[in-house]
Amino acid sequence: MKKDNKVNVSVAEANAQERLNMMVEVFGLEPSQYETAKIAIDFAVGEVADPENHEDAVIATAYDFLSGYECAQADYNRKRTNFIDVIETVMLCKGTRAALGFLGDFAEEGDADAAYFLAETYLKGDVCRQNEKKGAKYMSLAASLGNPEALVRIGSSGYCTRTEDEEEQAEIFEFFHKAALLRHPEAEMVLSILYHTGYGCEPNENLAHMWGLKANIDKCDHEKVLTIMGYDEE
Repeated sequence: MKKDNKVNVSVAEANAQERLNMMVEVFGLEPSQYETAKIAIDFAVGEVADPENHEDAVIATAYDFLSGYECAQADYNRKRTNFIDVIETVMLCKGTRAALGFLGDFAEEGDADAAYFLAETYLKGDVCRQNEKKGAKYMSLAASLGNPEALVRIGSSGYCTRTEDEEEQAEIFEFFHKAALLRHPEAEMVLSILYHTGYGCEPNENLAHMWGLKANIDKCDHEKVLTIMGYDEE
């Protein structure tokens, strides 16, 4: 009997490790998240009926637990700058040029959100003269600094060219992959599709399924996905 118990414990540990490995790979977990992920997996196994035959439910439940914890921590620690308030306040005092320069300082100092806001400002031309060159410059900067919206915008622009070049496809895949790792729901769904079709990567149905699951958990807007992939007008 003791031998059987040891075997069961060993199998349970192996299954837990396999699930952790899956979450690390698919959800891009950092080492600092591993312990919380293990707790999440234990919680999920206890919550899901017949966990061995409902792996999707186990992973989904574990991710919900982990995501809730991480989001709570992020909300607690996050101190974001409202750049709309910044640009309006400076604009009133010193004019549009000064306001854009002020935002540019934020961006050049490494603020990804400021860089993206500035990129959109130049591309739209709502509060200043439209400048696509500057817009592209700050969009690229925002992406390099890790703004998920900028990563998706650049990835979308590349995907919509329908390029057949494999190196370019791999670069486009990487933009969506980085955005997905930053929990951008629509990027997660696009990544699922790319893994399914093998666009810019080796086809992988398991990863395609898991990223699709994660996108739906994160409340992906499927109409936005169509727009990102350039299918909304076809």
